[in-house]
Amino acid sequence: MKNYFTGIAPVLLLVPGMFFLSCGNGRKDSRNTFQLQQSGTIHEKVSCAEDPSISYSLYLPSVVKTGTALRLPVIVFFDPHASGLLPVGKYRELAEAGQYIIIGSGNSRNGQSAAETERIAGALLSELWKNYPVDTMRIYLAGFSGGSRVASLVALTNGRIRGVIGCGAGFPGLNQSPPRKFDYFGCAGMADFNLGEMIRLGEMLDQAGFTHFIMTFNGPHEWPPADVMESAFEWMTFKAMKEKLIKKDESSISSFEKETEQRIDSLTGKGRMLEGFTLVEFEIGALDGLTDLTPAESKRDYLKKNTEYQQQYTRREMALREEQKEQQKMMTDLYTMDKKWWSRRIKSYTGSKKTTEETEELLKNKRLLSFLSLLCYSNANAAIKQGNSDLAYKVIDIYELADPVNPEPNYMRSFLLMERSDTAASMAQLQMAIDKGFSDRLRLIEQPEFRGLNEYRPYFDLLQKIK
Repeated sequence: MKNYFTGIAPVLLLVPGMFFLSCGNGRKDSRNTFQLQQSGTIHEKVSCAEDPSISYSLYLPSVVKTGTALRLPVIVFFDPHASGLLPVGKYRELAEAGQYIIIGSGNSRNGQSAAETERIAGALLSELWKNYPVDTMRIYLAGFSGGSRVASLVALTNGRIRGVIGCGAGFPGLNQSPPRKFDYFGCAGMADFNLGEMIRLGEMLDQAGFTHFIMTFNGPHEWPPADVMESAFEWMTFKAMKEKLIKKDESSISSFEKETEQRIDSLTGKGRMLEGFTLVEFEIGALDGLTDLTPAESKRDYLKKNTEYQQQYTRREMALREEQKEQQKMMTDLYTMDKKWWSRRIKSYTGSKKTTEETEELLKNKRLLSFLSLLCYSNANAAIKQGNSDLAYKVIDIYELADPVNPEPNYMRSFLLMERSDTAASMAQLQMAIDKGFSDRLRLIEQPEFRGLNEYRPYFDLLQKIK
């Protein structure tokens, strides 16, 4: 893993004796303080001191030692399923290399009210400001999917947030211009159904005067791979240098510039002009105000006039426009078309022949299948809550056609079948869900339709398969 920031010295404050943090997993003393968590290791669950119902996963880089207070930047991660441990585990090496404190919310999830989101975010930020060795001028938020919208919402209303890393989704719905600005790094996979949204967000942020960059990568709707998140860390760090929040590091700038140029030349040499152009834009955006960008700007201008680049750009724009129309049609067809029709339609999405380089048509079809999966999930849940089991069964059938490896359709069917007292068929669907990777033991235990089955051997055996 490349590391451009080993030469950047964090702010160091010497303090006498032990440095204490107010963390719920520590031991309280007579002064109402808690001992600093061990650095260099992941803490899966820490409770907030002021509100123990709020928890988070934590990684403190090993540079943090007792007896000193290093003022380090921090990134707070929001996962759509309250799996804060996931991004902390995924990006701990980046945090160690860049000397970032990272925490992941264990409470924030999709479907919460604005008030609950505000309560969770407020407790986490209060915990950081009061108890951790944080550089208060470098507090960042990051999120994926619904968690990305949470991160942006908090930053829009909180003046202490320096920047946001938004993955796979943009801002929450706004009826007016953003009330405040912050640095924004967005990213989305080329097979992510929210790719078009993220690209349009970049255009909106241009008009609103935000400092921002939108990066794409090869992948679906998911937390980005470590190398993409590393680009986000780099971008935020260089912005901090430009804003004189940290010392300018010429060596880091030079190394970044050299490696990025090599990657651009490699991509354009393979005919991947659109990706090469995006990387040039990334270099210019990251290093603006820090170095002479004349060579990079000349390369950007050359690529923009390149015929192959223009053709690739046009193909992507056409695919995104077609995709948007198809998404709108899906929302109607979900209710008006039957399972046989959907089976044929889904086959048209999966019938494209794969090549060494994924075409825009193939990527568009992947995004449409991903969008259909989410559409079915949302509408099946709504039908279940409304007590419309016939509609729920229909949507779940389409859901499984669109996303056959996803355990959720089988899990949904399993508890709907229990409502019909078809226990044997229910257990068969639950078995399929577990075989496909269903692993939410607590959800299964708390599912109302399965209460009272603890003595039923087939259910008990299936429960034991989930660790």
